Amino acid sequence: LFRSSTTQGDDVTILGEYAGRMVRGQQEIYYVVADDEGSAARSPHLDPFRRRGIEVLYFTDPVDAVMLLGLSEYEGYKLRSVDEADIDVSDVGETPADQENQSHPLDTDHFDVLRQRFSDLLGDRVQEVRSSQTLVDNPARLVSSDTGVQRQMFRINRLLDRDYELPVKILELNLRHPLLHNLSHLLAERPSDPLIDLIVHQVFETALLQDGIHPDPASMAQRLTQIMQAATRSAGGDDASE
Repeated sequence: LFRSSTTQGDDVTILGEYAGRMVRGQQEIYYVVADDEGSAARSPHLDPFRRRGIEVLYFTDPVDAVMLLGLSEYEGYKLRSVDEADIDVSDVGETPADQENQSHPLDTDHFDVLRQRFSDLLGDRVQEVRSSQTLVDNPARLVSSDTGVQRQMFRINRLLDRDYELPVKILELNLRHPLLHNLSHLLAERPSDPLIDLIVHQVFETALLQDGIHPDPASMAQRLTQIMQAATRSAGGDDASE
């Protein structure tokens, strides 16, 4: 029994009912692993699924990661996590009515500069930094190149109170998001502004938090204060570097 992106209140669904509601062209069962229903519903990975009317199951019970070790498909439909790097739903479900009204993406040259800044600052905390083909409302997300059991092992080890290492994932950036546009402009005009690096780290750690894998969310407090100080400096006269 699962909650999903389409269930209401205390309603739950089962795999058979989900399969019966699949949309045009859908051949897989999609799910998101999260610590609770609220986190699942706010996951940036759901952007393209909501946009195309595709239901996503919420796996929020601590033992769901263990369940996935033995449940890879149902009635011939493969179960796919929405954070897998190679998922493509461009031919599934509804065609977004506002597709042509989206803002323009950053051009290649500006994105290359921005991507390099992210890569330089984050280093081996990410596998790579690349543009996203799926994000709509969120500026970034972390996707996994691992498949199957390996991608859930850290959750299983955490559940069993064993030592574990956080997975190193791919950071995808939404080239259409206003935050990335603003950051790119700031980088072009004032590349040494300390606010740039603060925001780069915050974008990454927010993605960690949204995935439920940030090791120490309280550590973001000081950086958030610095960002708020920089955002209000024009009114108060403070400098972001102070």
